[in-house]
Amino acid sequence: MATSSTSGGRAVGRRATLGQIIRAGLTAAVLAAVLNVIIGFVAAPVVDAPAQLAPMQPVSIAVSTIAGVLLATVVFAFINRFSSRPARLFTIVALVLLVLSYSNPIVIMGSDSPRFAGMTWPIAFVAMVMHTVAAAFSIVMLTRTVDRS
Repeated sequence: MATSSTSGGRAVGRRATLGQIIRAGLTAAVLAAVLNVIIGFVAAPVVDAPAQLAPMQPVSIAVSTIAGVLLATVVFAFINRFSSRPARLFTIVALVLLVLSYSNPIVIMGSDSPRFAGMTWPIAFVAMVMHTVAAAFSIVMLTRTVDRS
């Protein structure tokens, strides 16, 4: 059951239980991974992604999406524990981290690693879309576990 408390005489929104957060995080991770693998599958031939390009491999997409969403779940659990407005604060943190995550595909383009040979701007854009999908599922699913008042 979720809990409520007061802070300085004002009511604080309902907090999510750890079980609710874990369920929401796992659901978000699976849904985001499935959608991102589909996006990668559809986009790879459109952006002419090389078959050996690691970031466009289905397993790589699924694992990195799940890892990112589970990390977001841990961040949300921490924020939920200490913030009087966890949904608002998590949304802000997640959006800032999303924008910062856009630099990763750009940095990969400059890499000399053979794993990233063939990375182009269109492929980087697809990766950014997949980052956005993971962030959107994380924000929506996790913040739904708490009262937004």
